[in-house]
Amino acid sequence: MAGEQGGEQAPAPVAATGADRRSYDLFKSVPLLRGTGAAQSESLMTVLVALAANLLIAVAKSAAAAVTGSASLVAEAAHSWADTGNEIFLLIANRRSRRPPDRAHPLGYGREAYVWSLFAAIGVFAAGSAVSVTHGVQRFLVGQEADPRVRAAALRALLDLPEVARVTYLRLEVVGPRMVFVVGDVDLTGDDTESHLAVRLRALEAQISASPAVAGAVLSLSAPDEPSLEA
Repeated sequence: MAGEQGGEQAPAPVAATGADRRSYDLFKSVPLLRGTGAAQSESLMTVLVALAANLLIAVAKSAAAAVTGSASLVAEAAHSWADTGNEIFLLIANRRSRRPPDRAHPLGYGREAYVWSLFAAIGVFAAGSAVSVTHGVQRFLVGQEADPRVRAAALRALLDLPEVARVTYLRLEVVGPRMVFVVGDVDLTGDDTESHLAVRLRALEAQISASPAVAGAVLSLSAPDEPSLEA
């Protein structure tokens, strides 16, 4: 026998104890590390669903903004497009963070998820605020005139008044959401004296300013040689 011949016998394998077997599953009991693969798949599906939803909303808002010409809808559409771009950042984060370790990154690329998530968080504010500020500086903050359709409607409304014979100048300046300030030159009917004309002008200004969409109105008398505006 080998033992009787003085040879060394390899030690017999020792069966793993219950404690040893439990040590292999130790980290599965940690909530943040349990089911990592399933959690990543669920996160990816959530991002894809959010991407599709934000894309549809962005398209809908853009179409509505194009039809109505509303600056508020333009800003809302910009925010939705920014949200769509952010979901793309999150998709990149999910893909790059799951790359296996290599010589340059022995601990893997998991931290890239935080980097691209940071880009996504900053993007929603940067893109949306940039569009809002741009529109504010341009169609309102520097004194933009109202939409031509609004001006045409206001001109028709003035010419329909019985005391207005013609309008030679009209400017509607945006001073707030759906609110304008009216400046114009008008020729009143009749041939009143100057004092009576001033009273009639003030009454006409008050009548125009009574509209909730008008912040105020300033009217002057038209010169005889000024051409009339056509409604």
